[in-house]
Amino acid sequence: MALCRLVERGVGVGVVPETAAMRALDSGTIRVMPLRDAWAPRLLMLCARRFDDLPAHARHLVENLSENAPAAAENAV
Repeated sequence: MALCRLVERGVGVGVVPETAAMRALDSGTIRVMPLRDAWAPRLLMLCARRFDDLPAHARHLVENLSENAPAAAENAV
C-alpha cells in the first residue's frame, strides 16, 4: 500500500486496514498499533451495478454476505 511505503520513508503516520499494516510490518521498518476508538471499526459495503441483474452465483454470494444485516435489502441503493 502506497501509504505504508510513505510511512516507511519517514513521511509521517498512516491509518490503514489491518491487512495492509500486517504486510508492511514484514518489512521491519515500521511499527503498528491497533486503533480502539469508536470511529475506527470499518463499515464494509457490497457494490454492484444492479443487484437484480447479477448472475445466480453472485446473487447467492450477496445473500450469504448480507444475511446478518437484516436491513441490507432495505438500504440497497
